[in-house]
Amino acid sequence: MIHERTDLDIVASVLEGRTADFRLLVTRYQDIIFRLSTFHLGNRDDAADATQEVFLRAFRFLPKFRTDAKFLPWLYTIATNYLKTSGARRTRRLKQETPFDLETLPATRGIDPQKSLILREDAAAVRAEVLRLPPRLRDAAVLYYLEEMSVEETGDLLGLSSENVKSRLFRARKRLRDSLLRPD
Repeated sequence: MIHERTDLDIVASVLEGRTADFRLLVTRYQDIIFRLSTFHLGNRDDAADATQEVFLRAFRFLPKFRTDAKFLPWLYTIATNYLKTSGARRTRRLKQETPFDLETLPATRGIDPQKSLILREDAAAVRAEVLRLPPRLRDAAVLYYLEEMSVEETGDLLGLSSENVKSRLFRARKRLRDSLLRPD
C-alpha cells in the first residue's frame, strides 16, 4: 500500500533540505490558489502570475511555518494577503474594473453570444459585490460557493466553527441579495 505523504511530512522534508519536494505542495494546491487569484484579479494571466508569487512567498516563509498548524490555511492566508495588496496596486494602476473571466466557469462555454454578454455583465456585478464584502464574509462565501468546500472544510480552513461559517454565509447572502437587488 502506498502511503500518501501529508503536508506536514512534505514541509519537514523541505525544511530538512529536500527543497524539490516543495513541488508536491504546489501540485496539491495550485488549482485552489489559481481559482482564488482568478476571482480576485479578474483574469487568468494575472492569476497565473499571482499564483506563482504566492508559492514563492510560501517557500520563502516556510521556515516560519508552525508545524502544529495546517498547511492549507497558512497558504490561504499568504494568498489572501498577497491578493489584497497586489489587487489594490493593480486597481490603482489600471483605474478600471477588469471583467470576470467567464472561461473559468464551465457552464458558460458554448452558449450564444448574447447570453454570454448578459452572463458576463451579471458575473461582473456579482464579483464586484462579493469583493465589497468584508473579508470575513467574503472568504467564507468564496470558499463555500466558488471552491465548493463543505461548511466543515471552510471552517477548518478559516479556523472557525461550523456554526460560525453558517452565520457568515447567511450574512454574506443577505448583503449580496440586498446590494444586487437594490434599485440604481
